[in-house]
Amino acid sequence: TSHHLAYVIYTSGSTGTPKGVMVEHGSIVNLAHTQPKLFAMTAQSHVMQLAPPLFDAGIWELVMVLSVGAALHLPFDTQWQGDQLATYLVHNGITHVTLPSALVSRLSNPETLSVVKALILVGEMPDAVLVGKLQASGVTLFNAYGSMETTVFAATDENAAVAERRDILIGRPIANTRIYILDDQCQLVPSGVVGEIYIGGAGVARGYLNQPRLTAERFLTDPYAQEHGARMYRTGDLGRWGPGGLLEYVGSFEARTKRGRFGEKLKELEELLKAYEGIKDAAVVAWEKEKDRKELIAYVVSKQRGQDESAQEKLEKELRGHIRAQTVMQLMPTEIVQLDALPLMSNGKIDRSALLTLETSAHAGVVFEEPEGEIEQALAGIWEELLGVQRVGRHDNFFELGGHSLMAVRLLGRLPHALGVYLPLGTLFAHPTLDALARTISETVDHLGVLTPHTIVPIAPGRVLPLSFAQQRLWFLVELEASISVTYNIPLILKLQGALDVSALRRSLDALWARHEALRTIFVSTGGEPHVELLSLETCLPLRELDLRDTSDLKTQLQKLCEEEAFSPFDLAHGPLIRACLIRIAKQEYVFVLTQHHIVSDGWSMGVLTRELNALYAAFSQECPNPLPPLAIQYPDYAAWQRQWLTGKRLRAQVDYWRQALAGIPALLNLPTDYPRP
Repeated sequence: TSHHLAYVIYTSGSTGTPKGVMVEHGSIVNLAHTQPKLFAMTAQSHVMQLAPPLFDAGIWELVMVLSVGAALHLPFDTQWQGDQLATYLVHNGITHVTLPSALVSRLSNPETLSVVKALILVGEMPDAVLVGKLQASGVTLFNAYGSMETTVFAATDENAAVAERRDILIGRPIANTRIYILDDQCQLVPSGVVGEIYIGGAGVARGYLNQPRLTAERFLTDPYAQEHGARMYRTGDLGRWGPGGLLEYVGSFEARTKRGRFGEKLKELEELLKAYEGIKDAAVVAWEKEKDRKELIAYVVSKQRGQDESAQEKLEKELRGHIRAQTVMQLMPTEIVQLDALPLMSNGKIDRSALLTLETSAHAGVVFEEPEGEIEQALAGIWEELLGVQRVGRHDNFFELGGHSLMAVRLLGRLPHALGVYLPLGTLFAHPTLDALARTISETVDHLGVLTPHTIVPIAPGRVLPLSFAQQRLWFLVELEASISVTYNIPLILKLQGALDVSALRRSLDALWARHEALRTIFVSTGGEPHVELLSLETCLPLRELDLRDTSDLKTQLQKLCEEEAFSPFDLAHGPLIRACLIRIAKQEYVFVLTQHHIVSDGWSMGVLTRELNALYAAFSQECPNPLPPLAIQYPDYAAWQRQWLTGKRLRAQVDYWRQALAGIPALLNLPTDYPRP
């Protein structure tokens, strides 16, 4: 029946011990019925699965696809750096994507996400600046609010806006869901008054596996529901009903009380330390190092008094291993300070204020070794800036200094520029100390050659222009099978409203054409070897103008034209490899289609072109000169640099790695298919 258990999924444990949430079949069915209607999904939709199935977001993405028979894309690598994510979305024609707000905020150009039909933000509430950027780019934005305890999500709204108070609008409850704003007496509060958010309805989970006390605390009888036995979930979040009946997220109730989530972390860590065999007593305090930045300091009393320094170091190492085995890195204290006894107040309770005064002296006894060598010193400088510490020793641990997974991504993003190396995220977790990470970088450098690549410089006039490796790969695929060329078309479709200066738009497109050699690139083969040639500056970027105002079947004709523009093949040898189409559908309403071939563009490039097109149009429509400064280098310059730098030992290392990684793989995957294999 609908009340049978569908699955048990565990919370991350970031606020304490992971809890098994029991979700019933009826809740999943409600989710499956809700998603297609909310996000306009069809069997032709393409969804990227970013989260693994052991997270509720992974189940969300899977149910989203299965409910309509859409396509599910499983990326090989989800440790996105730079704008690799936007490139993946464009390349695979993703229409619907669910992303954590924290990940989107790290993108250097989040506007590139406008290529998808629906962007669904989850996780932490997005800030107002990020929401504003996304809305300005024209992306259809959903801010999904919910939790594992309410079967992933309970409320959302298309293009959720930012209120004047800069609170985030969650939106409205989804189908068969009730949301209440209640005071501390579980009474409804008036519209506009802040209270705690409670969620009732079909999505409420059964409770926590084998935790009846905690289930009773969080899953309460719903006094406002008509059906017998209905329950509601206490979220611990604060909200209020805003204008138009939209729910506004104000903050976390528990973060504002002594029973807050950070308080739960302290209590959880204390219990973990006390449970260790050699510990008599323990206390954990939060030290606010900077505004809105707290670190955990653990104070422990060993059962064995008068230990020497080596025994104390051994105990600290054992305690950290104990913590690491039981919970997540977010609960790892920055410092573990060993005391003979914990300071007490007159009533016998631990004097936590006194513990904080011990923090400075606790650091005084820590053995510190200066970073050695160029790599360690460069790394130490990056750590100090990212972690906000005054100094970093060569044996310091990144995570024990307050680092976490998001900070680790930022660190690795700095390494290519600072040290000329790219490292996967797992490297930092495997080698978290400064000296160990520096040693890994040094070994990578020794294996691949020089520490940093030489500077990119413009190619001398008259030289043959080479293809980059990425361009050569695409050129080869198209030469091998010409019919797949349209697979690599990158369309950008924008809806324009208001008075449009078509002449200024045309001038802006031509300015982009002249500015970027990549857009004027064609690929000519001589004796089977390709090289790059540039179309003349005197030519223009093709712009087709169409008027559908008098068309009887506007929607059908518009869709047909957009598909024609998006999927018409390009001729790589003759070009151009970019084209534009402006379709007028009303007096002051247009659809603008800009299509490029992936061999001259990617997700990052789309963002650059969008920004520059906006700047040029704003200037030309006001009869102002071109506001963009000249480019120091062009893409062919980069291609020549890449060909020169990735040679010898570096190239052999790359080739050897992939030969080893792909050795023994089957020629064909033995998977059942709906149609005969070509």
